[in-house]
Amino acid sequence: KNKSEKLIFEIANEPVSPMTKAQNDEMHQKAIKVIRKTNPTRLIIFQGIDWGGSDALINAAIPNDPYIIGSFHSYDPYLFGLEGKGTWGTASDISALRAKFQKVKDWSDKNNIPVFLGEFGSLKKCDYNSRMKHYKTYMELSETFGFAPAAWDDGGDFRIMNRSAKTWDDDIKDIIAHSSLLSPKMP
Repeated sequence: KNKSEKLIFEIANEPVSPMTKAQNDEMHQKAIKVIRKTNPTRLIIFQGIDWGGSDALINAAIPNDPYIIGSFHSYDPYLFGLEGKGTWGTASDISALRAKFQKVKDWSDKNNIPVFLGEFGSLKKCDYNSRMKHYKTYMELSETFGFAPAAWDDGGDFRIMNRSAKTWDDDIKDIIAHSSLLSPKMP
């Protein structure tokens, strides 16, 4: 309770079956009650079931609490982002991702709940140009829709930074660093 307000709690990361939606909703509400005994205004992140996808967030029971942040994870489309198949970046691809973000934004506005895109990315084995466009589009849509984004770096297949060498692994660092409206712009 004596930590900076910059510390944010997340009750569960990517809750998944055998936990049910009802159990996930109940767990969040119970955990928030416990947290509020010592942290009455600390921000708390909640997610829906099934790996924390956007539809699960939209369908989750909203905890009765004014200091919450809704979170979702996205590697869409699955075959590209999580299996590394094909290419990505057509107008149709971008439109489908924009539609997903719009649904979450509509939910956010309706419920007055901020959104954290807690994980996004695509495998290193994906087509290079498609992968760069994938990260750039996620960053741009996050900015457009007002979501706080976090690119997933697992130190392996989604590596962005080589932790042991303390060096950036590839160009994704530049995409992330230069995609905000507040970022310095390069010629």
